Amino acid sequence: MSFRILKGLPPYGPLATPFPARYGRTGHEGLVVEFDNDDTGKWVGNFQPGISRYSGVHRLWDSKNLLVVNQGHAYVVDPVTRKLIMDDDWFAEDLWMVSNPDGFVVNRSGVVFLRYGSGGLVWQTRRISLDGFRDLEISDTQLTGLADAVGAWVPFEVDLVTGMSRGGLDKNFPGANEWEQLSTT
Repeated sequence: MSFRILKGLPPYGPLATPFPARYGRTGHEGLVVEFDNDDTGKWVGNFQPGISRYSGVHRLWDSKNLLVVNQGHAYVVDPVTRKLIMDDDWFAEDLWMVSNPDGFVVNRSGVVFLRYGSGGLVWQTRRISLDGFRDLEISDTQLTGLADAVGAWVPFEVDLVTGMSRGGLDKNFPGANEWEQLSTT
């Protein structure tokens, strides 16, 4: 299976498959991806955008499904059956593919990080930033950077196995701990 992002909807051939299905009724063009499978041939998907900046297409850990993100709106698609496996408006600002175990980490709306694996959500951090991150760096074991903490940029780090975070927005900030879901592995 191969894929490529097209500059726009093709003016010929079958209509593009919209994701989600209701997007086909709008007549709009989103992220247009051509899929090519030796068994089923080529087809084109048209993916509705979200409201964030990140867009891209990635092979997932099972090498069967693909992750398509259009301006922060994420879709997991089976490119052979054209079936939508997951549809989630994350508002992704950044996305990194990671290993040990395989998966990906998402900067969601510039306030929290999430890690997904083959079984779905692995962890989600507490609210680390009021409104944005900068100087982000990722290694095999941790994610580091600076977080907006009420007018000051302060360092933070996230353990990529558990989702446990240190630094960033004060843990006593109202609502800062509501989203945290740590991994137990």
